[in-house]
Amino acid sequence: MGKAGRRKKNRQKRKEKQAPLHGGGDSASLSSAISNPQSAVHRLRHTDPRIRHEALVALQASVLSQIRCGGGSRQVSLKVLQAVREQVTSSDLECSAVAADCLAQYLSATSSSSDNSDQQKQTTASWGLVLLGRLEDCRMALVEQQQQSQSTKTKSENQRKKALKTKNQWYAVSAPCFIALCQLIENNGHALNQINLQKKTFVEVVFGLLSLGLNLDTTGSHHGNSNSQASTMEEDMAMKDASEDLGEGGKIFAQHDMIFEELRKTTELYAARSLHSALDDNWELAEVLKDGESVNAWKTLLGGITEKKANNNASESAATLFPATTRLHLIGCLVNLYQLALYNDDRHASALWSEELLLEYGLRIDGENENHGLLMQVLFCRENQPGAFHARLSTLEDKYRKAQVLLEKQIDDQKLEAEVDAEVRERKEPAKMIARRQKKAKEAKMIAEAEADVANTDMMDADDDVVEVRTSGKITNREQDGEEAVNEAMLEWTSTTGQIQLALEIFTNLVSTWISVPEDQVADDKPMAICDASIASKSTKSKIFNLINGIDMASRLADMLQTLCQFLGEGKRKNQRDEMDDDESKGNYCEYEADDPIRVDLEETIGKVAACLINCILSGIIAATTTSNIAGNSCCPVKDVVWNSILRDLNIELNGSRNGQETPVANNAVVDAYAAVLVVVMETNPSILYQDKESPNLFQEYIALFQRLLPRRDAVCLLSWTVLKLITTIETTTTHTEAMVQSITEKFLELLAKKVDNNDTEVKTAVMNTQMQILKTFMDWYGNDNFYPQLYNKLGVSTTISSCLTSISNELNGCSVSGIDEEQMEILHNSERFIEYKKSLEQNNRL
Repeated sequence: MGKAGRRKKNRQKRKEKQAPLHGGGDSASLSSAISNPQSAVHRLRHTDPRIRHEALVALQASVLSQIRCGGGSRQVSLKVLQAVREQVTSSDLECSAVAADCLAQYLSATSSSSDNSDQQKQTTASWGLVLLGRLEDCRMALVEQQQQSQSTKTKSENQRKKALKTKNQWYAVSAPCFIALCQLIENNGHALNQINLQKKTFVEVVFGLLSLGLNLDTTGSHHGNSNSQASTMEEDMAMKDASEDLGEGGKIFAQHDMIFEELRKTTELYAARSLHSALDDNWELAEVLKDGESVNAWKTLLGGITEKKANNNASESAATLFPATTRLHLIGCLVNLYQLALYNDDRHASALWSEELLLEYGLRIDGENENHGLLMQVLFCRENQPGAFHARLSTLEDKYRKAQVLLEKQIDDQKLEAEVDAEVRERKEPAKMIARRQKKAKEAKMIAEAEADVANTDMMDADDDVVEVRTSGKITNREQDGEEAVNEAMLEWTSTTGQIQLALEIFTNLVSTWISVPEDQVADDKPMAICDASIASKSTKSKIFNLINGIDMASRLADMLQTLCQFLGEGKRKNQRDEMDDDESKGNYCEYEADDPIRVDLEETIGKVAACLINCILSGIIAATTTSNIAGNSCCPVKDVVWNSILRDLNIELNGSRNGQETPVANNAVVDAYAAVLVVVMETNPSILYQDKESPNLFQEYIALFQRLLPRRDAVCLLSWTVLKLITTIETTTTHTEAMVQSITEKFLELLAKKVDNNDTEVKTAVMNTQMQILKTFMDWYGNDNFYPQLYNKLGVSTTISSCLTSISNELNGCSVSGIDEEQMEILHNSERFIEYKKSLEQNNRL
């Protein structure tokens, strides 16, 4: 073989090696090629942009997609990720967009993993400045393009299309860059430190890209708006003309533009979310935004261009606003700035403008619901009233269950087709025979479907999962894709509950501003700045506090909590398959699966409502004093609205009396939420346990109920305070009381001696927290030498405490549990001293 022949053969071999990344290989060869770090790195850094782009797409579609879907066994080398990171700054915008999306997928999939080492976090944190630099490139390019469109009076159609395509490409880069940057800020402390080094650039990028969404320049001024709006109208007309002139091609062009419109909205959403997350207790970043010079920019972002177009109708002004979720994140930024301003020396001056903006755009209550501030609209609108909210959630879940049935049906059909295809291949039937048989089966199926359609024409619903597609003058029926239907239904559900969750987080953070510091801890336990801010915010009674205090927060939050818990307790709405498999006597509901997305989302929402209710109680928003309502009846919000209603609902949940279920299982998330609220109510209002007009057996009822909550830490707290209050209220000790205390002590000792065989860190941490609270309870009880000393010695409390301390020490040394806080360290230290004291006391008694 000559040289020419050998060169030709070598070229052919190279083409065969590169075939998988060019789309010619199957998925197995594609995954194997990408799994090799050397091959991946080489192709990601190849001089040919087509090879780089194909390597990025292959990596995105194989390994990263498997990791994102739960395939934790697949690992991506940091060398490959570094090569991907290099492509983020590529001059090829398509490569840059795909590379940024790869980083976003990787960070999103590994953000909750506990296997990330500190070195790996430091490596990924360095991507923050790279992403920020690329976002600055996007901002500058989009601003330059906007200025050119404003300065140019007339443009040809080709120029408009080219400008629109370039703008879309930059937004295709900015969206995944902001998603990746947001993941770093929320889950990597090292990355936030890197952002603080370029905090001014970060703020300029966020405000710049947000302002571009409203056709404004980065300074927030109104100059040049008419030209910008005229340019936008020209672009819209150009797209419309192209759609009408090109027919189907124009429709594809319009759909393509809709995709990039979603990318623009995603950019704006994650820009606001990144700033919201970065401002959490971040003094350095808040310094950039503390001055009131940016008030006009904030007003523009929150209020849109309503003020500038006062003469136009409401629909046009409303269309220029950001979506509600984006504006909620911006309000969350103002809450963080307002809280940080309270800790500054000039807090009264610097907090004034953020307070006014919060009152105007977040908390305003003005007649109709449409005029309320955004937080009030999301949390307490008519649609979120108990009856309407329950019906709304039921409608959304029904839609999701129907989509699930459609998806399961299509999956079964695919399996059946695969089995038939395998049987045909085994028979080795000729292709002509297969084609004839398939044609006959298809014709028979079409005839049967046509007859069924004619028979059921009057019974068909307009919202059926059948889409009419018009082609060449005739109508054919195409069934909706099941996976697409499930995703759309779930997106509609999460868009409803997601806004409520975000609003609850922001409101919870806001009311925590007024959680007072005990006077005896002002000088010793708290930093002076925090103590001064707490005292000042409590004494001055800011406008925000007075406004929220005037709202019946107890009833509103208690109703929302009750509605969500009842909806979750009712169970999953049955679909057609469940109705065929289950007994009809069980009704239209069945138990949720543990990983059901509806259940998971409801449990998360319930936890956030409970946290908001707790902070309202701690801050004094929900008062413990008795007031008179509109009807003239006296009412104590904490006792009548919160305490009594939650005790009632807790009994219902534990007894499982909903839906007539005979052997129900209480939902842990619901019980945890109820218990947490009860602990805070009892801690802030100790007298709520005993009332003159209450039943004399009330303490026994409380203790019986709280024992059913074990082994939760909150149950230990409730039992501890209830027993102490019972002992202080009774005049003489009875045998029944001593037996009750002995029973509770024995249960606590069993929990102290409990060994956890599970390797789950969360389970071990929960057990250790319960044991810590039991240790504190024993010190509170038996630290009093007159509190049943015979029980302490009889049950061997000291021995069990010593064994528990040894076990906790081994767990902490083995790093099998998460770190403990200062209060828990103090409990451990005091427990050792407590045992020594009891031993010395016993020796003295013997002498």
